[in-house]
Amino acid sequence: MSNQIPNTHSQLKFALGISQRSLKGFANTLTKPDGSIGISHAALIRVAQDTDKTPWIREVINRTIKQSKRKHPSIWEEFLKENDSDETKTDY
Repeated sequence: MSNQIPNTHSQLKFALGISQRSLKGFANTLTKPDGSIGISHAALIRVAQDTDKTPWIREVINRTIKQSKRKHPSIWEEFLKENDSDETKTDY
C-alpha cells in the first residue's frame, strides 16, 4: 500500500518521541473538560487506536500530531517516507 499514512497511534507515539515524552506522561498532563488533570494512558491509546471515540481526547491527539509536524517538518517527512517504503516492501 503505497502512500499509506501511519495510523494515529503510531503518529502520536512518534510525535511524543520527538519531544522526548512518553504516552503515560502525556496522558497524565491532559486536562479533562471538567477541569481535572490526567487520564489513563490506556484511554489515550484506545482513542489513538480508534477503539474509543472520546471527542476531546481525539482533538488533543490530532492537535499534538499537527503541532509536531509543524515544528519538525523534516523529521516527519523522513518518518512518512520510511513508512511508505516499509509498506511497499514484499517478503519473498
